[in-house]
Amino acid sequence: MLNKGYVPKNNDTETEFSDRSKVNQFWNYQPTQDKIKKELETNPKYETGYEKAKQTVKSSIEKSSRRKIKEVKNLVNDDENNKESARS
Repeated sequence: MLNKGYVPKNNDTETEFSDRSKVNQFWNYQPTQDKIKKELETNPKYETGYEKAKQTVKSSIEKSSRRKIKEVKNLVNDDENNKESARS
């Protein structure tokens, strides 16, 4: 699916695997993303012809990481703002 241009999206509730499980539920799990990335990078079967899939996985994981960093920063900022408000 990745190599055919599918880009995983958290809000994609329609795309399913052949067993009828939802792709977004499978993809949202970070260990799954890591497993897919490792498989694409280490299995000789995927050495050629899977460049698009590899780039999609890399981009999705980077976006997920940036989003998590942003969430943590927001939590820290909120905490600091709450402490500052309590002092005032």
